[in-house]
Amino acid sequence: MTNDRINALIAKYFDGTLTEAERVELNQSYDLQSDQDIEWMADSLGEAGQVKQRMLSNIGQEIFSKKVRKIDRSHYRFIYAAAVLLLVVMAWLFFKPFSKPVIDTKQAQLTKIKPGSNKAILTLGTGGQIVLDHIAPGKVVELDGVRVLKTKEGQVVFTVVAGAGVAAQLGSISTPKGGQYEVVLPDGTKVWLNSASSIQFPTAFTGTERKVSLEGEAYFEVAKNKAMPFKVKTNLQEIEVLGTHFNIMAYDNENSIKTTLVEGSVKVSSKGGRALLKPGQQAELNKINNHLSIQEVYTRDAIAWKSGIFMFAHEDIRSILNKISRWYDVEVIYKNTASANRYSGSISRFEDVTEVLKTMEMTGTVHFEIKGRRIYVMD
Repeated sequence: MTNDRINALIAKYFDGTLTEAERVELNQSYDLQSDQDIEWMADSLGEAGQVKQRMLSNIGQEIFSKKVRKIDRSHYRFIYAAAVLLLVVMAWLFFKPFSKPVIDTKQAQLTKIKPGSNKAILTLGTGGQIVLDHIAPGKVVELDGVRVLKTKEGQVVFTVVAGAGVAAQLGSISTPKGGQYEVVLPDGTKVWLNSASSIQFPTAFTGTERKVSLEGEAYFEVAKNKAMPFKVKTNLQEIEVLGTHFNIMAYDNENSIKTTLVEGSVKVSSKGGRALLKPGQQAELNKINNHLSIQEVYTRDAIAWKSGIFMFAHEDIRSILNKISRWYDVEVIYKNTASANRYSGSISRFEDVTEVLKTMEMTGTVHFEIKGRRIYVMD
């Protein structure tokens, strides 16, 4: 790829006009070229452009990589620092002069609000409950004919106790605001629950299908079983799979339900129609008019949360703050009409919420105040 083309794609990324195909092309350019390989166009971009492009070249593999991989906590600070630098440069290049000053944290005396953590509750059909985050790694807990094992890696695995004389029953796992959890269902399917989410499932799958219900958001890696299709039901649609990896975002306070396919194939059914997804596609069901649309997406944006990263790709302020509200367990209050600006970037979910908000304020287009566990948004 030529340097002119790289510069054109970077410019389109920063002004929010980059298409999904161009996004893939830009990421591929980072795979093929190192920092030393790119000749920057100082005449057209100036010194700031050189900084911006060098920064992108250095951090592209970490933040905008084609595959979201598991990273340990030592990498989060690097990703956070890189994301801050990204947004600082974006603010300087595209939003100057600032319409409002960046918040003075000393004067505002912002409350420290820590990020969420692994916590969830298992509720059985009998009414019995287990607080999953209270189980020590490597320990087994039995309740009402169900055995719960927490692995050393923190996963929770469910099995029915043989000979317990207890029929299969419906169970549910729910995460509160500020919680997330990884579970393994009785059939071996792995599920990552995001904050403020719940999944209902039988303690033993029988019959001709494996059916679960979801509220909120979850990422699934479905165990293959052609004889028993796996189905996920939300309040407005149903997804059927044989064995695949996909993410569903179906929160009540969002305007749409998004199903993103990473691997395999899924069939999405709703009042708005049916669609068979291929890897790299996302089905979006508009809750207002029941319209079901399909688009090509960069899947790492949809599943970055399970690797501990907030990833924003041309998102509006309400969408971003909904995610922040769920993860940090805070209330968001808009003093004025929400800004129409859109934001792109990434930052660790393990930072204090003030760091996330300060990063957004660097654009000069939004201003926040924190009082207790309430975030006030002022344009």
